[in-house]
Order: sequence, then structure tokens, then C-alpha cells
Amino acid sequence: MTWNSIRFPAAMRSLNPSTRAMAIEIANNLINQKGMNKQQAISISILIARKWSADRSPYHHFSHDPNTTPSIALKDGFNFK
Repeated sequence: MTWNSIRFPAAMRSLNPSTRAMAIEIANNLINQKGMNKQQAISISILIARKWSADRSPYHHFSHDPNTTPSIALKDGFNFK
């Protein structure tokens, strides 16, 4: 199943629209490209999207290029960007 801006997991309801769009994109990629189970993909995608959103914030104190998507190394050896 591929999620979109209309059909998405309930766990993503509280995210703002841009963060939710990023979480949906990440979750779809984790499921379709990495074969990850849905619950794990949802949890990871929300964490990554929140980090991405925080890094884009003008109030964020850490230096990060806001034009890039954060990457994460998964414990099973996959890298996701």
C-alpha cells in the first residue's frame, strides 16, 4: 500500500502538512525499497521527518543544510536517505 496526502497512517495526523508529506515519502520508500514492515516504517519515518522539520526551523541551533533530507543508518545495515 502506498500512502499519500489523503490516505496516511493515523500516527501521522498530528504532523504539520510539510512534515507529514516527508514522513509519507520516507515510509513509502522504507516499505517499497527496503521491505520494512509497516509499523516500523511509520515509526522511523515520523522520527526522520520530525528531525528534518526541526533542522529546517530558523530557531534550530544546530548547523544543518535545510535543502537536504537527513539520512539515518538503520540497525540492520541499511542506510536511508
